[in-house]
Amino acid sequence: MSRRKAGIENDEIHQIIDKYANLVVASELSGIDLSEEAGYVKDMLEEHPEYVEDFLSGKDRDGMNPRVHIFVESVIQTQIGSNDPTEVRKAHLALMAGPLLDAHEARHAIGALFLQILWHALREHWPPDQFLSEYRRRLRELATKKTRDEVWEGLT
Repeated sequence: MSRRKAGIENDEIHQIIDKYANLVVASELSGIDLSEEAGYVKDMLEEHPEYVEDFLSGKDRDGMNPRVHIFVESVIQTQIGSNDPTEVRKAHLALMAGPLLDAHEARHAIGALFLQILWHALREHWPPDQFLSEYRRRLRELATKKTRDEVWEGLT
């Protein structure tokens, strides 16, 4: 199967992310509030000051795209804040219970899970309801993990 038939290509994804990042930066510079989600992007950048320069330039950092990192964390924070799907907040709270993970690490674990499922969904052309069903199922499973090692097993 050609890359084109497999769905949206990496270059197209990067172009979309770049355009959104530029929009967020422009809104910040002009003082225009885009949305609650854009606020989460700003919050995530404050938590990751080491990524700000690379976020603005779009340059990869040590093999990782800071824009993708920040946007995924923002998506997860949006889901936690809106409690949609409800399993996200439950998983986030469960991962922070006891000595497991702090809030930031829990967001990273959920983000890793989200990207893993999204990758399969795009590659295998899942309909949105299949993606959401699998995401919810895996979030419920993630919430049952009792150790840090169990949390990260299969996510890295």
